[in-house]
Amino acid sequence: MLWQTTNDTRALALDGTGGLFAVGFLSTIRYSGDGTVLWKTNFSASLIARAGDRSVISDGIPLVVIDRDGNATGAIAPGCPDCQWTKLLALKPFPDGQFLLAGLVNQGRGTDELGLAKLSLEGQTTWMIHRASRWRGGAMTRSGLPSVQTARLM
Repeated sequence: MLWQTTNDTRALALDGTGGLFAVGFLSTIRYSGDGTVLWKTNFSASLIARAGDRSVISDGIPLVVIDRDGNATGAIAPGCPDCQWTKLLALKPFPDGQFLLAGLVNQGRGTDELGLAKLSLEGQTTWMIHRASRWRGGAMTRSGLPSVQTARLM
């Protein structure tokens, strides 16, 4: 073991310089490669993904964009036409600097469904899909995604 910490960590992301970001119930912390705390903020989060010099952290909607120094630089509220995000499950970076958000959405029918959205760091929802519809900035169409009961997110 190189080093350890007793933080309440719920998720980790490499920082691209040999260190890492750790998010938890009480804070978001950036560690150097040797375990030194570089900074600590009071942002509570359960998900983190990094793209370039910024990261997105979340414990719900909206997602918070932070820079390498832990400063909030924006917020992302993903679109969900005729539905609401009820639980966020995963946040992963795309190679183009955008993010994939997976979570549960509800259209007011009492059953949550799996929803996926591609988000830009500028707060735009590039696309959003769930079982009942597919959305690309305008028209809605049928999609055919499996329900939450039959889908498993890896």
